[in-house]
Amino acid sequence: MIATKSRQSLVTLFSLVLAGCLVVDAAAQEVTGRLEGHVLTADGDPLAAARITLSGPAMQGTRETATDGNGRFRVPGLPVGRYTVRIG
Repeated sequence: MIATKSRQSLVTLFSLVLAGCLVVDAAAQEVTGRLEGHVLTADGDPLAAARITLSGPAMQGTRETATDGNGRFRVPGLPVGRYTVRIG
């Protein structure tokens, strides 16, 4: 009987430790997104080397990038939220 109680206590303790590890792992995960786009001139031609600036309440400061030769840009690792995008 004592061995059974010890085994139950050990199983309970192991379960609590395992549950605690899962909670810590889940809390360490972040949800992020990315913004991708294609900048064109009024004539529909790609705009290369355009400066893209993002700002928003979910960020501290701003993030900047530039379009490639085909007018495309990508900003990965953004916190979920609303952003203002400026093209200059």
